[in-house]
Amino acid sequence: MYERALEETESLPLVLMLTHYRQSRWRLLKPFSRQPRMALGARTLLIRHIARSLLTLERQYHVREALGELSPEQERDRASCSAYRNSLPPQRFILMVISFAMPAIVITSVLSRLAGKWLKVRLRDAVEEITRGVIALMTGGSGAELPQDISDAIDLGARGLLVLISIIFATGYLATRPFVSSFRLKRQILCLAHQDTIKVRDAASSWYVNKSVGCYEQEQAVFRALDRKPVVERPADLVILSFPVVCLFSLAILYGWVNWNQEVYALFSEQYDWRESLTQVLVDLSFVLWLAGLASLRLSWLWSVKRDRESPPKNPPPPLTAVADHAYVEARPLSEAVTWPLVTGFFFWCLFPPLSAIFFHRLALTGTRLRAEAAAPGKRHRRGHPVVMTLAFASIIAAPIPLCLLLWQSASLLGPGADHRRYRALAAAACPTLFVLPVVWFYFYFDPAIWKIELGFLLGVVLVVLYALLIAAVQRCQNSLVLRLGSLVPYGLREPVS
Repeated sequence: MYERALEETESLPLVLMLTHYRQSRWRLLKPFSRQPRMALGARTLLIRHIARSLLTLERQYHVREALGELSPEQERDRASCSAYRNSLPPQRFILMVISFAMPAIVITSVLSRLAGKWLKVRLRDAVEEITRGVIALMTGGSGAELPQDISDAIDLGARGLLVLISIIFATGYLATRPFVSSFRLKRQILCLAHQDTIKVRDAASSWYVNKSVGCYEQEQAVFRALDRKPVVERPADLVILSFPVVCLFSLAILYGWVNWNQEVYALFSEQYDWRESLTQVLVDLSFVLWLAGLASLRLSWLWSVKRDRESPPKNPPPPLTAVADHAYVEARPLSEAVTWPLVTGFFFWCLFPPLSAIFFHRLALTGTRLRAEAAAPGKRHRRGHPVVMTLAFASIIAAPIPLCLLLWQSASLLGPGADHRRYRALAAAACPTLFVLPVVWFYFYFDPAIWKIELGFLLGVVLVVLYALLIAAVQRCQNSLVLRLGSLVPYGLREPVS
């Protein structure tokens, strides 16, 4: 398997390649189903993974030899592992580090210069001094001047220090973000190494994000036979993707800390209208909860990916694809379904339906194919119209009707049970509510009184949260139906592009 994986990396382009991200695509988007992906560093990461695994395996054989428990077969296996590890190509980490460090230097220089002109402080010198100290510390130097450099940066003031920290986080994320593609490409190659017919370009990369198959399963079996845990693969991609989560949590805490004391004082002061102060506190609280909610959703997804990689569950977790009614249907994570309305509709809830039309079309198309699969052979079923439902959803005015109808239909396919009744009751109650709340919002939002405008903003937040709950309910129903009615597509094999 390892040799097959190395041969696959030899055929990869040096820097960029085109791969399929998802297994199926909307018909109009199928010609654009391939996306550019960073391949630089994937071979180096693969060689490092193989070397670490073989070295750990050899060490375990040495331990058994010291205890007098090494069999002749295991001795031959140890010699084979040692010979193959010594034959591995060199790990060119220097080239990979240089390729990621050069964009970081350019990004840091540009951001620090722009921010320095805005704040009228010398941010560029502070960033360069701290970067120089960190590099010296990482390359074996003393780094003795690093504490003094950080102390000088603190003298920039609260705004300057905040911008400096933001620049460092943004630079680290933007410079290392391409490394995520290389790391996941390495995982995809290892997951496909036991396949002779399926190559990297034949499979969807998103299917392998939270799955450990192929070489990973073989490694677990080998180490399990030796009563040892396999080598832990450090989730470098998840660590990089956690940078925005840290920034969102920090922004939520900072925003709440700055505004809380002032607004609570105004709430109990006789100089201000208590209605304006109360609504302002609620608006700021909703903004803080919105930031913390997005960060929590992302963090929960990252944690679930890490958990699924280490201990695969009995049922394959989404994303996964199945064939129903001779067509592909998708199961997606609930966190993705909830994030869409929260991101697109928080500041103005009317933006959510048109901006999420493509996402809703996938739900409507999946519902139509699942209903066709659930129908008895030879029995006629009501044919859905995903395009019509998507247009109605994007119209804003009629958006509640297709969404609640899709939830009702998806719940009906679940069969008798508590979930069936719960989801249908939610659809029946949410449809009139989604029509009444915009009318109340319109009355408050365009009133000259400030507290009524802020109250209208809060009603818009309630609308967005209600849309998020309904879409999450639809996605959960469809995830259950995909496992029940569809035939799972193995190894992330993509839908053919006609």
